[in-house]
Amino acid sequence: MNQLQRNISLGILLLLVGIISCKKERSANWDADYLIPISRSVISVNNIFGDYSKPGSNTLDFTYQKEIYNNSLGLVNVPDTGLSTTFTLDKLALSDRTLTRYITLGEINPLFILLDGSTTTIGAQNQTNLAPVDIDAQDFFETALMASGEMVFEFKNELPVNVSKLDFDIVNKSDGSIVGSAVFIDVAPNTSATKIIDLSGKRVNGELQAKIKSIETDASNGAVLIDASKGLSITISVRNLKTKEAIAAFPNQTIIEQDEPLSQYFEGAELKYMKVRTGKLKIKLFTSVKENMTLYLKIPSATKGGKEIDEIIKVAGGTVGNPTIVNREIDMSGYIIDYRGKNPNVTDTVNTFYQVMRVTLDSSGRKVSISLQDSISIAYVLEGLVPEYAIGFLGERTTESGDVISDLDIFSKMSGKIDFSTIKMRLDISNGIGAEGSVFTKYLTGVNSTSKKEVGLSANLIGNPYMVDRATLSPFIPKEQTIFFNQSNSNVKAFIENLPDKVKLNMDLTISPNGNNNNWHDFVYYDSRFKVNMAIDFPAILAFNNLQFMDSVPFQFSSVDKKEQIKEGKLNIFFENSFPFSMNYKLALHDENGNFLDTIGNDVENLVLPAVGGQLAKGKTIIQIPANKISAMQRSKYAIVLFTVNTPQNQHVAISSSDYCKLDISANVKYQVQNPK
Repeated sequence: MNQLQRNISLGILLLLVGIISCKKERSANWDADYLIPISRSVISVNNIFGDYSKPGSNTLDFTYQKEIYNNSLGLVNVPDTGLSTTFTLDKLALSDRTLTRYITLGEINPLFILLDGSTTTIGAQNQTNLAPVDIDAQDFFETALMASGEMVFEFKNELPVNVSKLDFDIVNKSDGSIVGSAVFIDVAPNTSATKIIDLSGKRVNGELQAKIKSIETDASNGAVLIDASKGLSITISVRNLKTKEAIAAFPNQTIIEQDEPLSQYFEGAELKYMKVRTGKLKIKLFTSVKENMTLYLKIPSATKGGKEIDEIIKVAGGTVGNPTIVNREIDMSGYIIDYRGKNPNVTDTVNTFYQVMRVTLDSSGRKVSISLQDSISIAYVLEGLVPEYAIGFLGERTTESGDVISDLDIFSKMSGKIDFSTIKMRLDISNGIGAEGSVFTKYLTGVNSTSKKEVGLSANLIGNPYMVDRATLSPFIPKEQTIFFNQSNSNVKAFIENLPDKVKLNMDLTISPNGNNNNWHDFVYYDSRFKVNMAIDFPAILAFNNLQFMDSVPFQFSSVDKKEQIKEGKLNIFFENSFPFSMNYKLALHDENGNFLDTIGNDVENLVLPAVGGQLAKGKTIIQIPANKISAMQRSKYAIVLFTVNTPQNQHVAISSSDYCKLDISANVKYQVQNPK
């Protein structure tokens, strides 16, 4: 319990004891006087001038500082950037395969089996509609509808006679549909010839037949040795097969392969490096292909601890009705992204990182059905990247501040007029961005909310660009510059003597107004700020003309017991004052909800005497409490003490940072007490 509360309790106790101990006749009314502590107010230089600083202890000079602008102008916005690719079956290939079918002389004409090993003259032959020859291509596929591809026939003649014509069809055994046809003309003994058939749009089954429509041979040139095991060699190859649909054993193959740069857009910035503060790399793979796959993703341009991003993602096969979806997320915090592209020696490459992506089909060896409805979709995106720092050209861009309003508590409790003997002001500009800047101040206006008066600063800074140098990188040091205002280069005296409790700043700030003159060596950190701090310097030699300032204090009158029986009273003000000027004051009473109730005091009589010759002034003044204000006193919870100050003859006086004025307020009240009957 503090002294004030103890005094209040003692006063109430004395009041109760007095009431109980009175020996009056029943039903008689009588009056009693009591002294009750009410409140205390202490006004110091801090109360008057807010949060000021001073060069040394008890000096007569004051500096008030306030940050009026703080923004991260240079921070680079990083849009989400990624790659999305979808592949369908036409990107899938079947293996190149080859098989050979041999047709002997004995198969062509059984008569030669009887002549095997003999030497004889062979006459010209013309065989037609020979029995079909089965060709088993099921190792290739079971069935496939070709989007493109070729079937290559190589015919080698091992007969002792010239084959003047070989005409045959390759058909699907199941339905006899023709896959391809070939005619060979004049193939000499022990030579070969080749024909190529386009398979585009054709259905090819694994079970095929070669139907020889005719084979014509010339007569031998004299007697020749008959070897019934010799004959015709037909080699069939399929190559470059792309399918629309197939039931096949697809081989291991790379279905996607990219080794290329990927560019990002930074709204005019051209970056060489960026360290990521926060962000993610998100990878999503979708497949309805029944075979398993593997995604290999490398981003050599993104490293952390010397290691690049190198992801291997295994993906199980899926179906159209039940596709496989795989999501992978990588925290990019701490990664350094090199935006110089694949070849850093190309000096003008910016905003480009190097990535390698490869997707392989991992064959199971089993035959699976795949159609054009099957697809593979791969997407990856750098999402939500926020730079820890960025190096490069930050772009030439202008930020409009709009009206930035800042409170100045130095004058927030004042009204009236102060005449400063001298006044100075400065703007301390701190550029934490590694790029030059230009500040174009449209206006800096002081606003007095009480008088509604606004005074704009008039100075060379207003309406003219002001260049700001860049911060240094190693070690990181923001660039500090100061603009000074005094009574000879501005209207700073009128600006400050308006007693603004707010300032309104509006300016345009341009980063890199001269373009990329640092050859991509600008930089910005996440914590890089562009700040403007306003400082007011004034000596404590002042003249006051009806200057009014205030102090809010608790008002204990409402806690007095039986306060409804108070009929009249007065306030006793015990003061101590070290200021070299007198003061008047009055109390503005408020209830617990902040509603104004009434005032007590006057506006003309100086109730607090000034200190003279450095000697502390002490004394007592009395304010009568009119009967019509007792109700407001009874309901009050706090009071605003309104001090009014005038220096003698409006002359300048010197004040010290240790000066103060203390008021101890108590009340003499008179109770009207009624004895119970």
